[in-house]
Amino acid sequence: MLEATWKESEAQLEGAEVILEVFRFFSMSKSRGGQPNPPPTTPSANPNAGMIFVPEPIEPVALFTGAVLYPLAEVLELARGIIANLERHHRILLQVAQEQQDDQEELIQLNNLVDINLTIYAVDPLRWKESVEENNPYHVWSEKELEGLTHPRKAEEGLLGLSRIPRAEFVIQAAIERRKTKRGIPPPDDAYWRKEDALMNLLQFFSNWCNAGLFVPS
Repeated sequence: MLEATWKESEAQLEGAEVILEVFRFFSMSKSRGGQPNPPPTTPSANPNAGMIFVPEPIEPVALFTGAVLYPLAEVLELARGIIANLERHHRILLQVAQEQQDDQEELIQLNNLVDINLTIYAVDPLRWKESVEENNPYHVWSEKELEGLTHPRKAEEGLLGLSRIPRAEFVIQAAIERRKTKRGIPPPDDAYWRKEDALMNLLQFFSNWCNAGLFVPS
């Protein structure tokens, strides 16, 4: 199962622990009907310290010399749509686990939502920013953070760097599989679905961890 795969991969994560714990805190607070965090009394009390996730530098596979044109807007639109659908699905599973008081399943779904949120941060930084503010209205962004999140090329940078995001490959794979299951088997002569398949193949390529270092993300 997808949840088991993500759970097993938890032990393989070596970085990004701060942001993962922040997302778990947000998800737990919101899912249990908790109130937003009060304003921190001191800078060290701010639970959002280290909020912006910065992937580890990746050694280029080879010298970057090409110039590639590709359907950026369409890939991002597709990615955002199928990931949003996957997120709704796992929030429903989380709610069911909480209603049944299944602590193990609840933890699995919280971890899955952490992975999904990290992937949203990559391909839809403005939506990610809104979700942080919704969960914690007291959070104050630095000028540098705001500049980075709202930069016109931020989403493309995240797309080209998907392979560097912890477990984004599993999220994208699950989102694509869910999309294909929901839409059914495409007619063999349907040009639109063939184009969608091509976009999903490209998205999956970007997320494959083996391809880290093939693109410069800026």
